[in-house]
Amino acid sequence: MSLRRPVIGITPDRDFEATDIEALYQVRRNYCDAVIRAGGIPIILPYMELGMVELFDLLDGLIVTGGMFDIDPVIYDGLEMPSATLKRDRTSFEIAILKLALEKNLPVLGICGGMQLIGVTLGAKVYQDLPTDNSDGLEHMQLEPCSKPHHPVEVEPDSLLFSAVQSPSMLVNSLHHQALKDVIPPLRVVARAQDGTVEAVESLAHAFCLGTQWHPEYAGDEKEGEIFNAFVEAARG
Repeated sequence: MSLRRPVIGITPDRDFEATDIEALYQVRRNYCDAVIRAGGIPIILPYMELGMVELFDLLDGLIVTGGMFDIDPVIYDGLEMPSATLKRDRTSFEIAILKLALEKNLPVLGICGGMQLIGVTLGAKVYQDLPTDNSDGLEHMQLEPCSKPHHPVEVEPDSLLFSAVQSPSMLVNSLHHQALKDVIPPLRVVARAQDGTVEAVESLAHAFCLGTQWHPEYAGDEKEGEIFNAFVEAARG
């Protein structure tokens, strides 16, 4: 096993209302801490077009993070949604660097909205609002801290996720009002909640491309760290 510490790029959020000159890039520390514990070196990726390829060439792996906003439905449905909360500059950058990672077969981990971005990039669609689209389903926007698990998920036994966590089920947090639907190859669903909501996907066309709807960086379940361990090990090459 190589002892090299792989460089992991992490996509940040940005202030929603700040002007460009005052805007901050923001990444919760627990994303970085999870990468460091797993043996990687985290770096925060600025939104940039000029020089993106040079930036990408520094990376051994990519984490696409979540955030309190929606992917523009025009991207996957071709429909305007006035009620959607959008961050177009962030989404544009994340799609571009995600496509580079997939083209180069770089290990990718998508978390929450990052999983949804993997999904729409590879042909899936998104439920706009789970309480509306599945009113009899679980409550997926927990009120308790995200360090506390909220509901179980069932894990497919022949999956990349299972090989990492070594368990047919997990207790996970839940902080989302949207979810993937109409998942098509090369993606496959590898974990679901009890109400059928897609909780994890992976790509059969890539060496390591995994998305979780929950936030494993909070480590509410002891198995969460194994997801980062598997990802960083794949990035180590």
